[in-house]
Amino acid sequence: MEDELKLPLSVLLPNTGGSHPVCKNSPSYNRSGLHKAICDMDLVGLQRELAAANAQILNSADGLGYYPIHSACALEMLQTKRPGVPCEIVRQLISAGADPCKKDENENTPLHWSARAGDKEVSELLLRKNCPKDAQNKQGETPLHWAMRAGRSSVDVVGELLENGARASSLNKSFKRPVDIAADGFDDERDKALEKRKRLTKEGKRLLLALTEERKQARESLLRRSAQSRTLVLHHPECLEHTPKSSTDWEAPDRITAIMRRLGIYGGDDAQGKSVVMPYEIVSSSEFERAKLDLLSRVHSTDYLAFVNDLSKELERRQKKGEEAVNSDSDDQQRTESLTPPVVPFTPMVQRSMIKIEEAHVKLGAHSDTSFSVGSLRAARRAAGAVQHAVDW
Repeated sequence: MEDELKLPLSVLLPNTGGSHPVCKNSPSYNRSGLHKAICDMDLVGLQRELAAANAQILNSADGLGYYPIHSACALEMLQTKRPGVPCEIVRQLISAGADPCKKDENENTPLHWSARAGDKEVSELLLRKNCPKDAQNKQGETPLHWAMRAGRSSVDVVGELLENGARASSLNKSFKRPVDIAADGFDDERDKALEKRKRLTKEGKRLLLALTEERKQARESLLRRSAQSRTLVLHHPECLEHTPKSSTDWEAPDRITAIMRRLGIYGGDDAQGKSVVMPYEIVSSSEFERAKLDLLSRVHSTDYLAFVNDLSKELERRQKKGEEAVNSDSDDQQRTESLTPPVVPFTPMVQRSMIKIEEAHVKLGAHSDTSFSVGSLRAARRAAGAVQHAVDW
C-alpha cells in the first residue's frame, strides 16, 4: 500500500481510454502529416514534414482545435518513457516558425499543456521563449493552476514556474488559487470517476487514500516554495487586552489563545500534543502597527471616534480609581469589586449616544453581544492595523 501511494494517480486509476487526445493520434482528429508525426513521436517523419511544411501548416489546428505545438508540449502525457524526445520536437517546431504562445480553442497555451504533462524540460524551453507564464484560459486558469491540478507528476514544473515568477495568487473564475485545486484533476478526464463514484469498496478506499496523499504532496510542494500562498496569521498581545462580559463570549482572549495554540503559534501544540497545521502552511507575525486615525476616519465618523475615545478614557479613570481603592482601608468585598476591570455593554451605549433612539428600544445590557473595556480600543486599533498590514502584504 505504501508503495502504491508513491505512484502517480493516473497509474492507480483504471484505464478508461488512455491519455488525452491532444497528444494521441487518430484518423478522426483530421490531423496533418506534421501533426501525426508529432503525436507518433516520429523524429524522422517530423524532419521530413518540416522540410515540406509552410507557416500555415505549422499553425493550423486539427479537428479538436489543437495545434501541432500543443500536441508536442503534451507528449509526456503518453508516458512513453522517451526522455528528451518531446523537448526536441518542440524545439524543432519553434525553430521552424511555430508560435510558442499559440492558444487552443479553450485559450490554453503550450505552457498549459507542458505543465499538465509534467514536462519540466519543455516548460523551461517555453519560458525561455517568453511564453506567458500567467496566461489565463477560458476558466481563468494559469499554467500554475494546471500544474497543481496534475498533482505529483507536475511537482517539478510547479517549482520551475515559481522560480520564473509565476503568480501563486492568481484566481480562476471560481476564485480559486493554484494551491486550492491541488491534485483535483481535470474535467475532461474520464478517470475523474474516482471522486464521483464515492463507493466504499476496497478499491475505492485505496484510490481515495491515494488521491488524498497526492493532494497533500502537491500542496506541500507549492507552499514550501511560495510564502505568498501560505495563510498569513497576524496576532499581537494588545489584542488580548480586551475584557469580555464573560469567559464564554466569542471575543474572549482565551479563545484567541486557544486558536493560536492549535495553530502552533502559542506554545506550539494543541490539546492532543500536535499542531493542526504544518509550519509551511502559515506565516505568523506580530510586526504591524496600530491603525492610525486617518485610516479609521475612512470608515468611521469623527463623532463616533470621539465617542469611543472618551469611553475608553472614562473606563481608564474608573480602573485607576479602583486601584486606589485597593490600597485604601476598604473591606474585602470592596477590594474585590475594585480589582474587577470595568466592562460595559457597548451596543446600548452606541444606541443612546450615537443613534439617539428611544430608551424603550435600547437593547438591554444583559442581552448585548458586545462589550467595551479599558483595553478594547487598543485591541481594536491593533486589529484594524492587522487588516491594513494584510492588505499591503
